[in-house]
Amino acid sequence: MKYHFGPDSQDDWVSLFIDPDPAGSEPLTPDVIYNIAGIDDPVSGLGTLCLRQGSSMPGAIIDGIRIATTWSDGSLPVELVGFELIRAGKTVIAKWKTISETDNAGFYVETEGKMDRGWKTEGFVAGAGTSTETHAYQFEIKNKTGGFKVRLRQVDADGNESYSGVLVAEGEVPSEFSISDAYPNPFNPTTSLMVYMPARGILNIQVIDLLGRKIQQIKTSELEPGEHSVNVDFSGSSSGVYFIKIQFGKQILVKKVQLVR
Repeated sequence: MKYHFGPDSQDDWVSLFIDPDPAGSEPLTPDVIYNIAGIDDPVSGLGTLCLRQGSSMPGAIIDGIRIATTWSDGSLPVELVGFELIRAGKTVIAKWKTISETDNAGFYVETEGKMDRGWKTEGFVAGAGTSTETHAYQFEIKNKTGGFKVRLRQVDADGNESYSGVLVAEGEVPSEFSISDAYPNPFNPTTSLMVYMPARGILNIQVIDLLGRKIQQIKTSELEPGEHSVNVDFSGSSSGVYFIKIQFGKQILVKKVQLVR
């Protein structure tokens, strides 16, 4: 999308180019032109530039945003194609290709799970610098049984960064019933934990205090095999140590937690 400033405030226009080659030259004809009047020149008179979907328009995907004052400055440093994930047991293999690179230092592979608090770096794969040839890359993310998100953080030689789209690695079906430690712990007033179910079923969740009294009881609907996040709210409870007991069929697992107000 390009905003053109005319010589006065009555002759600006916005051009939209759909799926052009970002590494090539600016197309001669845009797909859409919208005339603008009443915007003071120069650039300081422009407040916001927006893309808005109309009610009768089909959906659209924006896979990257770069801001520049010329077409060439707005081109992507890396043209990424074929980003995919392949699960092999507890390992997820991230694969991707580039068809051109400019001063590409490399890629950080980042993940975010349901219990994570933000993205974390799994590793780094060096890039090809500057190249117009196709390069294939891959990185193994190990010891991941549950589902999680994956993205690439590409870094130029001068430190500038750009991000790939986000892919989701589906979790494998657990071989047995288990639960994670609660997080956060200590907490105030809510905490959560992951439950790994080898088959369909219902979870019966109880919160018990140190005197053995049942403080809360939660019964879920029937859940699919896999991983599920369980959130427990202690808003009506006082500070102290509690036990979260989770029953799946005849199996019972317990985690100790501490509420600190």
